[in-house]
Amino acid sequence: MLDPNQRKLTQDILDWLDRPAFTVEYGPGDDYRYVSCNTAYAALTEMNAEALAGQGLSAGFALGEATKVRDLLDQTRREGRRQIGNTLIRWANGWLCQGLTVAPLNDNNGRVNGLMVIAEASTPERMHQVALQVAEYKLRDFAELASDWFWETDGDHRFTWISESSSGQTTALRNLFLGRCRWEVAIQGDNESDTLFWEDHRRQLDRHEPFRGFRYCSIMGENELWIEINGKPVSDANGRFMGYRGSGRDITEQYRQQRRIESALRQAEEASRAKSQFLANMSHELRTPLNAIIGFSEIIRDQMFGSVGVPRYVDYARDINGSGTHLLALIGDILDMSRIEAGYYALDEKAVDLSAVIQSALTMVRPQAERGGITLRNLSPDTLPQLRADERVIKQVLINLLGNAVKFTPSSGTIDVVFRQLPDGTPSLTVIDTGIGIPPDRLEHIFEPFQLAKAEVARQHGGTGLGLSISKRLMELHGGSLSLSSAIGSGTQAQMTFPNWRLLSDADQEWTPPVAPPESAPPSTPAPVAPQRKAETPASRQAGNELAETLRTLLATMNEGMLTIDGQGAIANASDTCATIFGYAPGELNGQNVKLLMPEPFRSGHDSYVRNYLTTKRAKILGLGRDTLGRKKSGEIFPIHISVGEYAGEDGPAFIGLIRDISDRRDVELRAEFASRNDPLTGILNRASFIAETERMLGAQHRLDGGLWVLFNLDMDGFRDINEGFGYHIGDTVLRGIAERLGEVLPREALIGRIAADQFSALAGVNDLNNALNLAQTVHQHLTKPVSAEGRLVPLKVSMGAAIVDDPSEKIGDALAKAELAMKLVRSAGGDSTRFYSPEMTRAAERRLRLTMNLDAAIENDEFHIVYQPVVETSSGAICAIEALLRWKHPDLGPISPAEFIPLAEETGSIVQITRWVFANVAEQIRTWRRTGIEPRRVFVNVSGQQFIRDDLPAYFRKLAEEEADMMPFIGIEITEQAAIQNMEATVQAIKELAEIGIDAALDDFGTGYSSLSYIQRLPIRKIKLDRAFIADLPGNDRDIALVRAMIGMANGLDLPVVAEGVETAAQRDFLRGVGCSELQGYLISRPVPPEDMGELLRQSDRRRRN
Repeated sequence: MLDPNQRKLTQDILDWLDRPAFTVEYGPGDDYRYVSCNTAYAALTEMNAEALAGQGLSAGFALGEATKVRDLLDQTRREGRRQIGNTLIRWANGWLCQGLTVAPLNDNNGRVNGLMVIAEASTPERMHQVALQVAEYKLRDFAELASDWFWETDGDHRFTWISESSSGQTTALRNLFLGRCRWEVAIQGDNESDTLFWEDHRRQLDRHEPFRGFRYCSIMGENELWIEINGKPVSDANGRFMGYRGSGRDITEQYRQQRRIESALRQAEEASRAKSQFLANMSHELRTPLNAIIGFSEIIRDQMFGSVGVPRYVDYARDINGSGTHLLALIGDILDMSRIEAGYYALDEKAVDLSAVIQSALTMVRPQAERGGITLRNLSPDTLPQLRADERVIKQVLINLLGNAVKFTPSSGTIDVVFRQLPDGTPSLTVIDTGIGIPPDRLEHIFEPFQLAKAEVARQHGGTGLGLSISKRLMELHGGSLSLSSAIGSGTQAQMTFPNWRLLSDADQEWTPPVAPPESAPPSTPAPVAPQRKAETPASRQAGNELAETLRTLLATMNEGMLTIDGQGAIANASDTCATIFGYAPGELNGQNVKLLMPEPFRSGHDSYVRNYLTTKRAKILGLGRDTLGRKKSGEIFPIHISVGEYAGEDGPAFIGLIRDISDRRDVELRAEFASRNDPLTGILNRASFIAETERMLGAQHRLDGGLWVLFNLDMDGFRDINEGFGYHIGDTVLRGIAERLGEVLPREALIGRIAADQFSALAGVNDLNNALNLAQTVHQHLTKPVSAEGRLVPLKVSMGAAIVDDPSEKIGDALAKAELAMKLVRSAGGDSTRFYSPEMTRAAERRLRLTMNLDAAIENDEFHIVYQPVVETSSGAICAIEALLRWKHPDLGPISPAEFIPLAEETGSIVQITRWVFANVAEQIRTWRRTGIEPRRVFVNVSGQQFIRDDLPAYFRKLAEEEADMMPFIGIEITEQAAIQNMEATVQAIKELAEIGIDAALDDFGTGYSSLSYIQRLPIRKIKLDRAFIADLPGNDRDIALVRAMIGMANGLDLPVVAEGVETAAQRDFLRGVGCSELQGYLISRPVPPEDMGELLRQSDRRRRN
């Protein structure tokens, strides 16, 4: 860094120089910082010297220019001698200089500790000349690339100039227009509207007003030519009107397409009306069978004609009845909406007593509110005016609003109904609740059909479905409105308003419908824009200013956006129109990489496209216009037309692009085609298109090179937690990120599709199986990197299945099923991994499905039985506890391992019922032992973590304790660490309540889970059981010896007995006794035995203890 003496000396030198100059230091952060500058530099850059001090180079140079300067400074600092750079440099204010001279500043030891930079002498005229050359070059390319064409007219509005155009119509346009006014070549009818149309336009020109989107038709050759032009008045330096300058484009195809679209829309609307009319007439046919289903299910549910025999059938009937009732209400809503859309919903209007309507609605909803502990209040005045309306409809809307309020208001909340007249006299009814509120991002969609306020709330309370959408339409039929306002945690206000003319006077005068309000007048014509006068300047400055003004005018009037891009893909400049097309603010795109505007797969392949062109100078897109897809800032994929050309940039080849949003031209057909093929959120193929494209690819070009296809199916683990924890907008960002990453990591020709909400599939060609395995590993690693969304890193876990497709006759549905099966096996094994399909998986899946279907009947068919295994004291060998073990003997498949059917029972929820059955049988066996004189020990039963979530175990055992208090000392539960942490709070609370009534809890399979001291301290357990995996290799495995010693030491420190499972040898027993293990269980002691044999073992143990 410069010392004080150097600073003073260099400042004197700076002040002496008449050329722009400044000094910099190389300091913290490995960057250069301004020290000072002279007056010439401050004036040139329009930067205050004090303001520059301490800032980085970007403060004084335009975006991207600081890098050039930094390279020159680095070279000077490395070599320690003066360097001269001849590259054009642009200051922060946009001015250019021809180059820089950099001189090193050395300290007393000869080290470079600062640099002085002097700008080459560049007069304003020279700077304008350089700028003029650059602008002329860009303008020429711009005009030649544009599918728009540019024009100028004189003061009499005759065309004097028409630019070259990439559309190929330049000569024909010039022959048609040059020397003529546009109305001289336009097709004009004899009708009054055409005459007024052109008279209005000519008056606008006479007022020298700018215009946009002016459309008219001419004849070019034998064909119609529809044209759209934009124009802006042009004045000379003295402000004198000189004519117009602007852009034009051929919209003939767009005009024809619009006609076709309008025709298609009319047909679609007629089809929609026919559909709605059909649905509106289907009420009886749809409701009659549903009412029969509801009625018969009520008979079975209530067992009106006697017992149905199997209690589960009553539950089934209750489910059928509830589903049928819900479906009937939904069909009613759909039919109402269809009648409204078809125009067959007629209002039965008469005088309505609002007081009676409010009381009736409150009476209907009050039972539902009272069940939820909610207070309903009518806070309206005692006397309310009458309305001319459909009483049934008004009551239906009010009941719907009250019903929704009850659903989303917690116990002890209040719901108020208030009538008031707004300041302008508008009558309104408002329902105010103290419920959970609606998030702002969902409030704006709340009236759309089938929109739910929030997914998890809708699941809990039933959702809003079509009700609010229909209610809004019904209020609009009355000429009124329905609106909602809400705040999270503070409740919601739903307001119904009616037009004033529906109020009836006290005299109850005859009511007549209101006269429709007059159509709104057209917007006023914009005020003329006064042209800006230009000061007298030297010739070169005037030429540059005129050219710049021409360029600004053309850019302002064009419908196309312009981009200039350097060889690395950085956007040097984007016009305001271009930024608007892609949803960005003016200037926001400058400096960004052009890939930002591209969806996949174009984004991933762009760099290689550019490198290939720069190497071969061959490219399909240069000089041609084509339709493709762009990506907006919001992530929306939309159609664009793009033309690209090359020009010589300051640092090598650069590109200029002209872009038009063609949504208006092809909106219906292109969006329909795109929506039918692509997922709207991610832009990749949807399920149907992915399957179709995969079938086409497999059928048309099966790997002729001897390679294989690999089909991936992947699902995001815990995606629901991302949606509900971070918000659905973050979830959408993650899904788009997954699609983009698949495009980045898979081969370019791979197919990628979104199959379901958070499920994706991809098809890629590989050389062999090893290549497929490596690709799968690479894909998984790439997908599981955290995603950055709104300043936070979202961790990702992905379960991925893969299937090799090497048979050309294999159906894509079968291949997808294989990959999905492999993916599901990954998820069942804990997720976040990859597995390839094998035929054994299908056989296992078929067996799994069969077992799942047979689980519910296993209890009723008496297929389950219980065996018992004793636990003994290490010191004496006496039985101190028993473990009850469930066994299933399938009538066809034989014995089924608990390791196979217990996970299935947990997945289906059958585990709750099965565990209840086990406890009931264990209790009965304990009674049997006691009746026969056998003193039982505490019998431990394995309990799933779901038992604490789906079942109320403490309540079950409290009831048993009331009946048999002396049973509790003989019952215990075992729970694994993994099961306990599924819902730690619920587990801790349940175990505490069980301990209060005398039931002990043991922690099973200790060492296979977290083995955390904090978990053991939180769980109120009475015993720890070491998993058999740590016992099997004792005493010959040093690692297991160390682990067992540590775990027993931990348990002894907490004064908890330790049970070693899986003890099979005397050597294991002796080792465990030596390290302080208090209890043993395993084949060395006894295999699991039937209850009768267990009773005999208890007798023998008691005899040994007495002797």
